[in-house]
Amino acid sequence: MKERLNTMTDTNCGFKQKVPCLRDEECTLDTEKSGCYYDFDEQKLVMEYFVNLNTPVWTFTERDLLVNKDAGSIKFWGCSNEYKRRRRDVIEDDIDFERFESMNKRDVNGTETGADSSSETNFVAATTVGVCSVVFMTALLTLLVVRMRKQRSEDVELL
Repeated sequence: MKERLNTMTDTNCGFKQKVPCLRDEECTLDTEKSGCYYDFDEQKLVMEYFVNLNTPVWTFTERDLLVNKDAGSIKFWGCSNEYKRRRRDVIEDDIDFERFESMNKRDVNGTETGADSSSETNFVAATTVGVCSVVFMTALLTLLVVRMRKQRSEDVELL
């Protein structure tokens, strides 16, 4: 994906399509720093690009005109060039999304509902009750045994 974003020869993909100075060859793309990452807190893909201007500029407005991204999305799909794929070689258009189960989210808290979520919840609740009951019974039996031993020692002292 980084290769698709950093390309300078593709006619559809990459930073070159949206950054004016790259399109006009007034700057070069710093491919070491440029790329993308997923922000888990914001739940979105962040694409960053860094450029080196060929001729220095002295005002922020002039710099902004050269390096600020044009409106629209930076594409990394449907590219005109061929790229090596990390995963198995799958044609993007052949993916059948209808096969996959669509998950509906609850209106209240946005959590996903499963097909049989009530049975899973009942299983967890029953297991929790069972474990708590065993722990409670063990504690009561331990307390009973300790008191019985204490009572025997007091009986022996009285004799």
